[in-house]
Amino acid sequence: MRQIDWRSFLTSGVLSICFVATCANRILAFHHYGNKMNLSSNTFLWIWIIFIPDLIVLFILYLLLFYVGSKYPQYNLYSILVGLVYALFIILVSSSNIIMLTITGESIVNSITEAIRAPPVNISDPIVTLKKPIKNVFLIILESIHADVLPLNEHFLNATQSTFTSDIPLTNVTPILNSFWKNSLRTIASSTSSYTLKKVNEENIVYEKCLPELLHYTFKTKTNQSKFRSAFFTSARGSIPDLGMFGPADPTILPLLWKWLDDTLVEDQNHQLMISLLITETHEPFLYPDDRSYNDYQYYTNDPRINAHLNTLRITDELFGKLIHGFKSRKLYDETLFIVVSDHGYVFNDYGSQTVGLLSSPLESAFSVPLIFHNRYLQPKQLHGQYSTMDILPTIMDILLSSKKKKKKKKKKKLTNQLLSSVENQQLKTILSLYEGTSILRRRTEEESIRYIFNLANPGNSFLSVKQYPRKLTYDITNDEVHLYHLQYDPFESIDLINLSNQPIDNYPSWIHINHHKQILKYGWKGRWTSKTIRISMFSQILSEKNKNNHWLRPKSVILNNSKINLDEMLNWADRTFELTRLWTKLIFKRYRTNNTR
Repeated sequence: MRQIDWRSFLTSGVLSICFVATCANRILAFHHYGNKMNLSSNTFLWIWIIFIPDLIVLFILYLLLFYVGSKYPQYNLYSILVGLVYALFIILVSSSNIIMLTITGESIVNSITEAIRAPPVNISDPIVTLKKPIKNVFLIILESIHADVLPLNEHFLNATQSTFTSDIPLTNVTPILNSFWKNSLRTIASSTSSYTLKKVNEENIVYEKCLPELLHYTFKTKTNQSKFRSAFFTSARGSIPDLGMFGPADPTILPLLWKWLDDTLVEDQNHQLMISLLITETHEPFLYPDDRSYNDYQYYTNDPRINAHLNTLRITDELFGKLIHGFKSRKLYDETLFIVVSDHGYVFNDYGSQTVGLLSSPLESAFSVPLIFHNRYLQPKQLHGQYSTMDILPTIMDILLSSKKKKKKKKKKKLTNQLLSSVENQQLKTILSLYEGTSILRRRTEEESIRYIFNLANPGNSFLSVKQYPRKLTYDITNDEVHLYHLQYDPFESIDLINLSNQPIDNYPSWIHINHHKQILKYGWKGRWTSKTIRISMFSQILSEKNKNNHWLRPKSVILNNSKINLDEMLNWADRTFELTRLWTKLIFKRYRTNNTR
């Protein structure tokens, strides 16, 4: 009977098991990464490059086994030593694998967050002047106000193909709000959603502090009590007859608002106030209040729905005047920051879209809204650029942190611009790093960079859109369709660049340059959104290109000779952006479900 060479058997056995464990380690890494990306040569190399330390360990283990085996031939001691070495090897492999997955996974999450964040700003370079500190905040949210409605202008009439038939000038629809717009820091912003959450329930998780909570946390008295008192007001159903979709007419809220404000200040004059008011008068079906005479009803246009909307807007303008008067009469006007914004826009068959309202509408008019920051001591200015309603919170915090009282120092000159007091403020830097929005009061460090802006249409699996002006990608969730537009050449969003493959080249618009007609066909969109495969390799390309002086973010990167756009470049952008959007939705889902920002 042949005698078994236990030393050779154990040596080869342990080495084989270690090699299998190493391969299993690589398979696990590929399952974690490779299953979420396209298998490319770079991906394959990246995964197996980590195999080098394992080879070194195998080599050391091989030498150790033969050396010990030859010096200590006793089988029992040898078996124990083999077991210990093997256990050590498994611990090493498992630990390195866990560290690799954790660090790389964390890096990916951080990179996604960085990619979708607004461009950084230079805190030491404010673009406006704030002459005196501001104490209180009054956030006024208007329902369903199109950006071209406040102030009402010809762009709105052209978009809706309506005619202004009244002898009343356009400016007379909202004279008070128009004056406010003119004398404020103002811009056009993009709303993040065409749906407004009217209340927050216990099951609603907010993964970062909302504005009232952040104010209570940030501004404290010497006894560690919050300086701020906050309240939210809107129409609610009750004993008062309902008007419209949400409850009683907006003016019924005023007595409650004034009572809360007066009682709060009676309690302590040093309280700072944070008031939010959602005005619902202008929400469809645009009902005219029963307590008003129809003799006051104005027939502005030849479109009944637009006419009804403008009449409710005029009533809202009157309510706004009463609010301002109430603050002035209480001597709170000068020390209050007023923010006026709409929750979303509204579509009135814009550009012949045959769409009324917001359901299943990814058009820009559904998301573009007016945004106003007003205080007597805040320099009025019209801002042009890509702004989002997510910029409201950082901008408010910027103003309030800049208004904090500083300890008086001898021979220190009084600031002519209060915003310069935040230059060394670590709190402001922290806030700007936590939230995806930014302060519109500061100049961007990269003036030419164009930010990503995400929009969600009404809930119910409708539309998701991503804009990096002038490029816009929309995804129809219900029909699993991707659409691509160039807003500079096609502001009506009527030419889907992805669907051009169904048309002869002769039918292409004159502003499009294409290298190969088949180029369009190489991108697969169907079923891609729900696929478990995420192309992280492509996302790495996005970050890599972004770091090259942001050149790929600039509109000119897709324009040839300032006359045509490069279709290949547009489609490549759509391909990358679609993957980024899928990663973004997974990140938001993780934050929402786990209450975790990382």
